[in-house]
Amino acid sequence: MLKMGGENPKGKWIEFLRRKTEFLYHITHVDNLERILKEGLFSRNEAIERGISFRDISMKEVQDRRKGKEIFGRTIHDYVALYFNPRNPMMYVEINRKEKIAVIAVSLEVILKEGVIFSDGNAASDKTEFYNEFDALEKLDWRSILAEYWTDGWGLPDYEKKRKICAEVLVPQMVEVEYFEKLFFPNETLKNEMEEKLGYLLENLGISVEIVPAIFFA
Repeated sequence: MLKMGGENPKGKWIEFLRRKTEFLYHITHVDNLERILKEGLFSRNEAIERGISFRDISMKEVQDRRKGKEIFGRTIHDYVALYFNPRNPMMYVEINRKEKIAVIAVSLEVILKEGVIFSDGNAASDKTEFYNEFDALEKLDWRSILAEYWTDGWGLPDYEKKRKICAEVLVPQMVEVEYFEKLFFPNETLKNEMEEKLGYLLENLGISVEIVPAIFFA
């Protein structure tokens, strides 16, 4: 767990974000957790360069769009993707595929890292805008980003809201384990399984584990 110290011009934006969300979030398969807790979260390109294998839960067609998209001198695959809201369309797809999913809660202080940027929606979308100036955080559609569902007043899919609810914080290269705060699971069975397997790592890192069914549409 990392604590912020000293003055930083980005510090006020941590306080701004705390009024919106307690953490930033990364969605992953539980098979990846042991390596992540030992080494950190790597961008796709960094993982490939290091020869790291992982259980990929993403959709190939989405990743094909992301890997060729260059933002501020890097491709999206050079960044670790974090969400403002983990209860989003990606989570919905994975839960319906019966995947064993965990959510890593990441300290908001990760935004202090050099080169961090953010988007107003799903990074794969052609409509999405990207920002490297944090005052643009005030311009985001937080009502849509933090919504529970991406439907209109009639209960039908709202595709613009669906894009926005997947707004991302993109961290170059890696997110170190010191930024990890909690792990969230959908049920007690999976929580107990992971605590038995990873208890020594969780204790050493000071990471707590919680059951939060709502994140997982349970």
